[in-house]
Amino acid sequence: MKKFNWQVFISLNLFFTFLLMLLSGLILYLKPEGTVARWLDWKILGVEKSGWESLHTVFSFLFVAFALFHMLKIHLFNLRSYFFNNRNSGRKRELYSSLAITIVFLFGTVLYVPPIDWIYQAGNAFSDQWADEVVVENESIEPRQSLVEVGAALGMDRKELLDWKRKEGMQALSMDQSLMENASKVRLTPYALYQKLERFSNHEEKKEGPDIYKSITLEEMAVILDVETKIIRQYLADRYDLDDLTAQTSLYRVSQMTDLPPSAIKGQVVKSLP
Repeated sequence: MKKFNWQVFISLNLFFTFLLMLLSGLILYLKPEGTVARWLDWKILGVEKSGWESLHTVFSFLFVAFALFHMLKIHLFNLRSYFFNNRNSGRKRELYSSLAITIVFLFGTVLYVPPIDWIYQAGNAFSDQWADEVVVENESIEPRQSLVEVGAALGMDRKELLDWKRKEGMQALSMDQSLMENASKVRLTPYALYQKLERFSNHEEKKEGPDIYKSITLEEMAVILDVETKIIRQYLADRYDLDDLTAQTSLYRVSQMTDLPPSAIKGQVVKSLP
């Protein structure tokens, strides 16, 4: 039996781990931002974003381990001679050139120096393109929220949600499961499911007439919720960058400034309270 060849073993492992790192690295370079990926149920080769991140992390560690093994097992003597052997003094140019490249890319990356920073910015540009496919006006809604929570943010109660499920033929949906979990049951992306829900809520609002909350002022809502008016004002000011709110500002006025129905604003305020 032939002796086990450690050099071949290490070299092949470095090659395979490099291929996996290269593939996962390219995919993650082009990936959408986390929330957008969840909205779109983004997957490549059947693996979602978190799966590719795990693959890249694990195989990066594996590559480093085999690279260290490669240096210590096969090239330790050569490395020592490159640094400490006077007979290799003629190779200092190679050493200094390698150090220079490392330092330039290290500081260029940390200090965002062009053209090195362009690599990072290009990745961000690719990721941002995915965001154009997802438009959710109410920023408090995200795909990991339950159907009930999303409905409340859109101004819908349980009865309206049940009515929506019946009309859409989606009785399999669970009120307490997230949009992501529910979307997989009906073979939709979370964003497509949200769009159906949003269209229904907008239709119901128009059909039922004026929003019952639009004439209520912030002061009146504070009385109803038994909190100080300034708490509601501060929440709305921080969330939507509104600096001209008073106690007598109506929810209808806030609705005009945020492009959200008054009932949705009321739902967000209620949710924000401890």
